[in-house]
Amino acid sequence: MTEISRSERLLAYLLLERMGDRSQEYKAVRLVRAGFSNAEIADLLDTTTATVTQTLYVARGRSGKNSKAAATGKKVQATPKRPKHRAES
Repeated sequence: MTEISRSERLLAYLLLERMGDRSQEYKAVRLVRAGFSNAEIADLLDTTTATVTQTLYVARGRSGKNSKAAATGKKVQATPKRPKHRAES
């Protein structure tokens, strides 16, 4: 399991306290945006890594974003589209 420092844990708990009664999904998305791994988030939210992974998957689906990087707000480099090949008759 991933270890986070005491100061990171303290800051995460302060962030969680400020979020109050928000949903686990809301909290997980904010924590992943702050740079925490799924295992660290699971530890902070007192749940399993599998639950966090599923929660973030659902959150990405709701937001219409199809990648973890997109859901976290990080810039991702667009991959160039390949030209379509026309079938010759």
